[in-house]
Amino acid sequence: MGRLLEHRLELARSLLAMGEIDRRGRHRSAAIAAFHEARAIFMGSGARLWALRVDEAAQRTLARRTADAAALTLAELRTAELARTGLTNREIASVMFVSSKTVEANLSRAFSKLGIQRRGQLPAGLGPQPTLNDAP
Repeated sequence: MGRLLEHRLELARSLLAMGEIDRRGRHRSAAIAAFHEARAIFMGSGARLWALRVDEAAQRTLARRTADAAALTLAELRTAELARTGLTNREIASVMFVSSKTVEANLSRAFSKLGIQRRGQLPAGLGPQPTLNDAP
């Protein structure tokens, strides 16, 4: 095995380990990026068993995101859906008959469970966009 190939495989193994650490640290998008890069190197080097290991790790990461989305409480889900439509925290509080602080807390927990950091990432973590018929 050539030196360059050894270095590339070592890089890929390091990316796999980094992805696992990111996944455990709830940095799912960083984990997926590391897994994607590691898989590309393993496949390009002919290390198919290592690529399968990366696929399994990526599936665990994606399965966790799906499980977390299902774990949202009704209040967190409703708050996140309203935030996704572009309403401000004050407007969401008015619609839900709660305080702005409650909206902030619900969004914070929902973001944590979904593994996201911004409102702009909400469509990726939630189901389909609500229609006008679903509006409050």
